[in-house]
Amino acid sequence: MRLRFGLVVAGFASTLAVGGRARAQSPSEIAVAQGWFNEGLALEGAGKWKEALERFRRVAAVKRTPQVDFHVGLGESHTGELVLALVDLGRALETARAQHVANVESAASAELEAVRARVPRLQLEIPRGATVQRATLDGRALATVALGEPIAVDPGPHTVTVSFPSGDATQKVTVEERALAKVVVEVPADAKPSVVPPPTPPAPAPASPAADPAHPSSPPSGSRSTIGWVLVGAGGAALVGGVVFWAMRGSEISALDDACGADRQHCPDSARSHYDAGKTDTVVSALLFGAGVAAAGVGLVLLVGGSPGASKSEARITPLLGPGTGGAAFSTRF
Repeated sequence: MRLRFGLVVAGFASTLAVGGRARAQSPSEIAVAQGWFNEGLALEGAGKWKEALERFRRVAAVKRTPQVDFHVGLGESHTGELVLALVDLGRALETARAQHVANVESAASAELEAVRARVPRLQLEIPRGATVQRATLDGRALATVALGEPIAVDPGPHTVTVSFPSGDATQKVTVEERALAKVVVEVPADAKPSVVPPPTPPAPAPASPAADPAHPSSPPSGSRSTIGWVLVGAGGAALVGGVVFWAMRGSEISALDDACGADRQHCPDSARSHYDAGKTDTVVSALLFGAGVAAAGVGLVLLVGGSPGASKSEARITPLLGPGTGGAAFSTRF
């Protein structure tokens, strides 16, 4: 067979510039492709099939002819790319018949039969009734409708992944030439969430013997004292602020008297700011006085009521608001 191939391919180079239905090539492209074709023939003769295949694939990128397809397929069959060899040798056989190239037809037919006998098959065995969402062979998608049928593969290692609703099943398999390798795919079990015991509810706090839902108990004595001192301090600060704003009010009144005179009958426009500032200081001072008195009073009630043996007391704060004034009235009952 090798001898017959040698006799046949001797005439292949002359057909590179004719035949085929690819786009028209320039003379320079044809010349370069002719050089690659001759190099490929020389490398084939030296048994350097990988290098020869690379040259013939270059030629095929420029122009495809039955002769070029045959040599591409021949190189693939010698480098272990048997599935591609089936495709390219089959194309060479069909085009050779269509163009009546008898020597290529004969050589391609013989090589194609030899490759078909060598191609291994891979068959996936899926459990009956299982739902397959996706399947891949070496990262390339497989038609799910064809799963279970033998698939032509190249010899060597392969990785099969089948996706089910419950997860992915991945298996690795090495296939030898002429062999039928069967891979049993197991459906992953559904992932079950871990059972976490419910948290133990906290034990209810013991009820106070004197607890009465209709009359909630007062805060502890220590809390009353703390709140009382805080309110007394806040009330004192508010009173100090009231004094400060009252003094500022007096300053604005003095400035207004200087600008308008004692009778305040002839006031320039510039005195308007003193009038507005004095009015604001009056309101703020009154509010601070009222809030200070109220806060200090409540604080004192809490301090007195929080003492051991002290009688119950009630405090009431009544806001007082009026034109230009503000404050609060404080009253308590023991």
